[in-house]
Amino acid sequence: MRAKKRDGTPIWITVTAQVRYHSAGGVAWIDGICDDITVEKEQEHRIKTAVAQINKNMEMLAILNDQIRNPLTVIACYTADLGDELADNIMKQIAVINQIVDKLYKGWIESDKIRNFLMKHYGIG
Repeated sequence: MRAKKRDGTPIWITVTAQVRYHSAGGVAWIDGICDDITVEKEQEHRIKTAVAQINKNMEMLAILNDQIRNPLTVIACYTADLGDELADNIMKQIAVINQIVDKLYKGWIESDKIRNFLMKHYGIG
């Protein structure tokens, strides 16, 4: 639940309360404990934000992977038929681009591992 400190600072709290009765007079009162969980709530928000960014990055990496590899495959097929020094240079550049895309793909895999960890241990995702 949201609350405010005396100075007006907003905080998150949990409240545990129990109704108590006086055995002789039937007078009732409430005992309660409030715990400040602001740090936990802020951490939860940071994790949710991180997971949302990871999901967005993963989507972009998957699209980028397809959008780069598909045209490269076509270029490689056309280049293979040339069979000269120019074709060799083009194939070397295709290999360089493929290495870059492989690094992006490895980043996608690491992001997936992080997301799965957060989902498993924090129930977020």
